[in-house]
Amino acid sequence: MTRQEADGETVLDEEKLRAHSRIVMDGLGAAVESLEDSVILTNILILMGERHAAYQVRPEMVGVSTT
Repeated sequence: MTRQEADGETVLDEEKLRAHSRIVMDGLGAAVESLEDSVILTNILILMGERHAAYQVRPEMVGVSTT
């Protein structure tokens, strides 16, 4: 969600953040719609996890508490 400026400064890329927000909301909507079907819900959650793992997302990057 960040980009490197010409001067080397790392800044939040608001366009990427907006695009990611849309993807997150679509994923949450799909998950909510699938609450009654555990197979579909599980597949959605696995896919989301795999995507985040491919980008090497760690809990400290998103402020998620693991305790």
